Amino acid sequence: MLRKAVDWSIAGLAGIVMLAVAAVAVPDAHQVRAEAGFDRAKIEEIIHDYIMDNAEIILQSVEQYQRYGQAERQREALKDNRRHLFENPNTPVGGNPDGDISVLEFFDYNCGFCKRAWTTLEQLMREDENIRVVFKEYPILGEASELAARWALAARNQGKYVEMHAALMEHNGRITERILRRTADNIGLDVTRLSEDAQSDEITEIIQMNRALARQMGITGTPAFLVEDQVISGAVPLERLQEAVAEERQKKR
Repeated sequence: MLRKAVDWSIAGLAGIVMLAVAAVAVPDAHQVRAEAGFDRAKIEEIIHDYIMDNAEIILQSVEQYQRYGQAERQREALKDNRRHLFENPNTPVGGNPDGDISVLEFFDYNCGFCKRAWTTLEQLMREDENIRVVFKEYPILGEASELAARWALAARNQGKYVEMHAALMEHNGRITERILRRTADNIGLDVTRLSEDAQSDEITEIIQMNRALARQMGITGTPAFLVEDQVISGAVPLERLQEAVAEERQKKR
């Protein structure tokens, strides 16, 4: 894989150099290159040798460029979809609904890292009463995960989304329909109604919308957070979220 990446870099850089050399058409430039003893083949040889001797540096540069490009695309996607991300009335909200900073999470109930992130998010809400949490169901780990997302969203119709969400995140192990039924019953939900509501077209549209938003944001894994304008991937420590919240509050001031 390293060799392929290096070859790709060589080809790309060599192509750029060839274009640059070809673009210089003035006689004086040709004369200078001739007097210096350089031609295109020589330049390509120098570049090739440099890349082979500094492969790791070249690959790091390529990766940094790719990350920069992804960050730019995420910023544009966030700008274009802010209302759907943060203000969709069909999206469940926790914490302080009138909080000054919104923290959005894409998650999957069968994702172990998401369960860890929930513990962190709970602590953030306890310690900061001005945090508004936006829940984006993003089932990517199979049918069981989608079923769990559907049941959690259906719990909103009975006024207990956050309770259902917390119970599922705190469950140690994979979420199955049996676990869903037992969990719903334990928190006082009408299980029969919940099961029926979970199959509604409205919930199907919510999940489809969340998937579309995740794709546009370039989010392929869970958990993933949006702290206002910041995109944070993974089950990060509490301090990382607090830092992002503080930065966004400073911006607003």
